Amino acid sequence: MRSDPIAIALCGLLLCATPVLAHEPVEASITRATAEIEKNPEDARLYLKRGELHRVMDKHALAEADYARAAALDPDDPEVDFYLGRLFLAKDQPAKAEASLSRFIARDPGHTTARMLRARALVKLGRRPEAVEEYTAAIGLHGGAGPDLYLERAQALAGMGDAHLDAALQGLDAGLGKLGPVVTLELYAIELEEKRGNFSSALGRLDRILERSPRKDTWLARRGQILELAGRPAEAREVYEQALNAISKLPEARRSTPATADSQARLRDAMARLENASE
Repeated sequence: MRSDPIAIALCGLLLCATPVLAHEPVEASITRATAEIEKNPEDARLYLKRGELHRVMDKHALAEADYARAAALDPDDPEVDFYLGRLFLAKDQPAKAEASLSRFIARDPGHTTARMLRARALVKLGRRPEAVEEYTAAIGLHGGAGPDLYLERAQALAGMGDAHLDAALQGLDAGLGKLGPVVTLELYAIELEEKRGNFSSALGRLDRILERSPRKDTWLARRGQILELAGRPAEAREVYEQALNAISKLPEARRSTPATADSQARLRDAMARLENASE
């Protein structure tokens, strides 16, 4: 994966900032960058640096102006297209983002972040098969790819229709095999299993989460929902009761939270609904 020295420097800056004054160091850095530009007005890298700072502050027009100036000073620097592509994506201009990122990737095909960003732009443009290819390329380039790439690729595949659900699930399982039990990937796999009517597989996946989870009520409630979808109301009601029982055994501090109270109410509503349906 190709490194981005400007982004690395910015990450260090933002990590050092306190939560309350997070904007203050960035504003100070913009002031310093402007002073550097005044001393060296022909240095394209300084405009890229300030443009990135403007982008971080969501000052998109100023960022774009700085990138354009950098491009004018150094037309052969491919990184300008990368920065512009990322900016256009943030501005929800996927066509412009895709064009800039495609130019950049043509010159630097091993840049993982650029390929991921291009994939996101392609999804927004409705060009999901191409997006899947980009996500797959990014995963292949990045030996330590995180769950987001696997999840977004699966979502792109699922968005192409039911015929692609198997491929989406295979991609999620590849991510789980690589990364271990990542809940976001597991939950989306369960959702896809439900979508294709494979409730036994959905339950199997959920049970593996349930086995290792110290708190059971949330996952029992989810299990009841799947059983309802599967047309197994008696089993669903039993599992909802188990979820309520699990909540009753929680420490008082956890039982009294608004989230837990809401969960209890929804479980009781579900049980009442099933009871009424059986009469």
